[in-house]
Amino acid sequence: MTTPKITAVYPNPNQISVPVGAEIEVIFDQAIDLSTAIKSVVLYGKDMDFVSGPDGAKWISEGQSTDPFYLRSPGFSGVVECEYTLVYVDSSGVEYEFNTDVVEPAQETTAGVTHKLIVRPKGLLREEMSYYLKLIGDSEGGASKGIAKRTVYDVDHSSAVSTSGKITVYGGYTDSADDNIRIEIKTSGNIGEVDYDFWFDSDPSTVYSNKLASRRYRRLDKGVQIRFDGSDFLAGDAYRVLVQAPEYLENSYDMNFETSTDTIVEVPTTMSTSPIGPQLPVNSTTGYLEHLEMDPEDGSSNQLFKDRQIVLTFGNDLDPATVTQESVKVFAYPVSGVYSDTEEIKELFKKITVSNNKIIIGV
Repeated sequence: MTTPKITAVYPNPNQISVPVGAEIEVIFDQAIDLSTAIKSVVLYGKDMDFVSGPDGAKWISEGQSTDPFYLRSPGFSGVVECEYTLVYVDSSGVEYEFNTDVVEPAQETTAGVTHKLIVRPKGLLREEMSYYLKLIGDSEGGASKGIAKRTVYDVDHSSAVSTSGKITVYGGYTDSADDNIRIEIKTSGNIGEVDYDFWFDSDPSTVYSNKLASRRYRRLDKGVQIRFDGSDFLAGDAYRVLVQAPEYLENSYDMNFETSTDTIVEVPTTMSTSPIGPQLPVNSTTGYLEHLEMDPEDGSSNQLFKDRQIVLTFGNDLDPATVTQESVKVFAYPVSGVYSDTEEIKELFKKITVSNNKIIIGV
């Protein structure tokens, strides 16, 4: 496998009128490691560390004689907090889902799929603002780092007798040679009781023994972490994890785009035609409309005050013409019976972004 390459990206470089609730999508020519993408894809906007006046005097908040930027890290206050997700897509950019664990890269090759990285800002972007996307590759600083091809594959459970116990691995393998991690259950039981050993095929004489199974991720070795789910693990159950030496995106890329001021915006149906990659459809599906999920979940409580975004996901792409300020409404209900000295239900002002099968609402 060669180093990963970018084949398509949204928003397009230098694009204007990008929806404030849009997600950033980057398609690669192969599967990549999520752990390295989280560290190597950065979205940032206007830096809020203002300095003004002689001798680097700082801004003072009007009427309060305080510095609103005190203790802000210089050069980093414009970074946008994001959530990162990987999905498989075919050569047309349509999402693909395996019905089994992906334990070998040959499964990806046979299915003809690669990874799409979805970068979702945790809040709405600012209106009419320039944003910059940094995709870090191996050329940055001359050290081996950046977005890497997939190095850790799913756990192969085929040699395990237990069907109710499951092992999950995560992380980015850091060694320079491909290998297999072997995991064996030593004592039968449930999580918190089960002991396991693990070793690498390259050094079977070095066995890491008497490790206690946990529902939380625990470090194995060389950048790989392990977590246990389910119950009734059986002594002698054996598992295998394929790990491959990392190969990094060769170059780094910087792109910028500007956001829109519209209250309802449709994300374009095609991705970038930039030199980074060819034009690909963002998504295209048909069928009956079904609501799949909402984030935050229906009925959830104790949400952070800064979380002012609602994402509705449907089973098919939406017709943007049917998503209007009248067809989508957001109301505030008084939690304790009173809201701003009244018991009335308040309709909230909102901005709506339509992106394929999602409605992203900012309030």
